[in-house]
Amino acid sequence: MLYSDIDVHKKFTHVVVKIEKDEVIKEDEIKAKEDNIERFFEVVEEQFEVAIEATRNYEFFNEVLEDLASRAQ
Repeated sequence: MLYSDIDVHKKFTHVVVKIEKDEVIKEDEIKAKEDNIERFFEVVEEQFEVAIEATRNYEFFNEVLEDLASRAQ
């Protein structure tokens, strides 16, 4: 199982996909737009779980990721 962390900042979003806790397989800083998020995850072929930083934008990220991830939190 893959895991993703999303850290939301004012001008960008830091996104990481990992195997377990230490092995990063993809990492980038992107603008928090739906097409950017989808493009980042389109190459991730395995199911993944997502941890999203608690933020006012949580619902936006949840809606975008619920179809991409096996479980968006």
